Amino acid sequence: MQMLAATVSAGIGHYLLYGGIAVLCGLLILLLRNPRALGKWALGGVGGCVALWAVNAAGAFTGVSVACNLWTVGAAIVLGLPGVVSLFFLKLLLRM
Repeated sequence: MQMLAATVSAGIGHYLLYGGIAVLCGLLILLLRNPRALGKWALGGVGGCVALWAVNAAGAFTGVSVACNLWTVGAAIVLGLPGVVSLFFLKLLLRM
């Protein structure tokens, strides 16, 4: 509870809290209306995480690896395989 109070008192925490509640409500509505859709989304997220791991494992051979941080893992979970492929090509093109 203290962590929640510290987050809310930071200013932008209100927006993050309300956004998180909205996402959870949306997922609950999705689950109640179509239980298979949530399973497909979860399977896509797992596939994206496996693809992110595979890109990083192959980084020793290709020389290109994608950093595992909150944003890249979030993109892998939400966008799945196309998100990881996009991250890989952006990393390859921009050479950051």
